[in-house]
Amino acid sequence: MRALLPSLIVVALVGCVTVHEHPDADAPLTLAVTFEEEPEGLDPANPAAFSHEPREYLVRVEVLDADRRVIPDYEGLLTIKATPGELLTAPNVAVDQGVFTGRIEVARAYDELRIWFSDEGTDAEPGSFATGVSPAIHIDLPTITDVQTSDSVVESHFEHEYVPIKGWDGTPTQRDMVVTTVSNDGFYVTDRTGGPGTYNSLFVFSFSRPDGIVVGDRLSKLSGIVSEFLGYTELGFPTWKVADRNNVVDEPYLLDPTIVCDSPEMEKWEASVVRLEGLRSDFSSGSDCLDYAEHAQWPAVLEGFECGNQPARISVVNENTVPSFNFPPCSLSDPPGDEHDVQVDYLVGVLRHLRFASPPWILEVRSCLDFPPEHRPADCEQLLMRPPSGPRIAPARYYRDLVTCEGVPYRLD
Repeated sequence: MRALLPSLIVVALVGCVTVHEHPDADAPLTLAVTFEEEPEGLDPANPAAFSHEPREYLVRVEVLDADRRVIPDYEGLLTIKATPGELLTAPNVAVDQGVFTGRIEVARAYDELRIWFSDEGTDAEPGSFATGVSPAIHIDLPTITDVQTSDSVVESHFEHEYVPIKGWDGTPTQRDMVVTTVSNDGFYVTDRTGGPGTYNSLFVFSFSRPDGIVVGDRLSKLSGIVSEFLGYTELGFPTWKVADRNNVVDEPYLLDPTIVCDSPEMEKWEASVVRLEGLRSDFSSGSDCLDYAEHAQWPAVLEGFECGNQPARISVVNENTVPSFNFPPCSLSDPPGDEHDVQVDYLVGVLRHLRFASPPWILEVRSCLDFPPEHRPADCEQLLMRPPSGPRIAPARYYRDLVTCEGVPYRLD
């Protein structure tokens, strides 16, 4: 029996041998992609500037065989992809005699742009899946202004895309991106490099109060998925890195009241901390009471300014931050009378857009200090010592009366 063991092992080993065929020497194995004209950004130390406008790249693609020789009789279609960026050229190009030369147009590219070509074939005739990629084109990251700027007041060019945003990263083009407000579900940042009213602010939605973020933090990195919440641009699923702390936050910008009726102009200030002067509460209809009861937002008129033939209005929300500043109960059939109107010299807050509301712009008060001294509630000092959860989404009435621990409601019993 022992003498048979070596023979059995040899037989077993022979049975496991797999024969690999050599690839067809005449079939496409890979694609060589080069630039016929050297584009800006090949040097990582000197990246091209970000741009919404398209850029053209003159490329040469060679279909190579297993010996890395051009296949002279190859004809077919190659599929193009450009990432990260928006491909504006047709997604397929025709190859003649194994070579394609042409211009590829890409818009809104950033970081390291690469242009891919692949032989994917068709449903009738599958391709070889030979693939080639261009050298990396280095392009600066988009800024907050680049993300916010759009032809529409309700959507960003980057909607549904994951985008890294340019911050205080130590490069010559770094941006002074500072946290201006922290709320119960995120924080607001403003890029101070571009100046006020330049689409330079953004809300970062972190689902709960962000850990380790405070007003005055300057960010070196910020990235996330851009989305539009009822016309309000947000950066969801965010990641960030703090460069330094304790930066002095700018005084609120005085908003020109003549633009309150002009949504495209107001869009430039979205998510910015602003100051509005000469406001008066105005529950002129029962629907205002419904908005106040359901969403804790009250209507304010800008004295002396009109939208067409109607007073210029903006909604104010302070229930989550200054709940003691409130109005008498009202209903659809019983709005409060003029005797309950409140006039304030000014109000400060974060400017938000709500697409389907009327008016569509909301001023969210951050704390009792955003009210003039004579209108700050008696418990202002207590609110500052133990602030509520923060602006943005006021909880349902049921939850507003519950004690909170770090913004989370709980029952004492």
